[in-house]
Amino acid sequence: MEKAFRAMGCTEEEKIRFATYMLQDRAHHWWESVERTMMQDAGFVTWPGFRMAFYSKYFPSSRIKELEREFLSLSQGSTTVEDYEAEFDRLSRFAPSLVQDPKSRMRRFEEGLRPRLRQGLATVHSTDYDDLVDRAKNMEIIWKET
Repeated sequence: MEKAFRAMGCTEEEKIRFATYMLQDRAHHWWESVERTMMQDAGFVTWPGFRMAFYSKYFPSSRIKELEREFLSLSQGSTTVEDYEAEFDRLSRFAPSLVQDPKSRMRRFEEGLRPRLRQGLATVHSTDYDDLVDRAKNMEIIWKET
């Protein structure tokens, strides 16, 4: 949603209007209740206030810790490199301190690859994360063919 807001150049007020328009069922009823409370307390609702309330409700710290643990134990297993990369990217958002710079991101990704792929990549120096992923995908393709 934030990506769409940046592309459209939304004001803070428009962000709130569009985001709350997208809420459905229980989330919509939850927001109506929160909005009444916020309006009583401050007289207006800000975009940061909405985001904080939404994340507190739907991404409590217990869930974020759970997703962080999932990221810590993530490995390729029997999936393809492409599927592993998608899951790695999804979960890494919940553990930003573990992938805070390009080298730690690459190292964490490589550690989760199957041992055979890790071994094959050990002789190659990848220049960045995308290069590492691309090399792993290429190795996987070659090994499937042989």
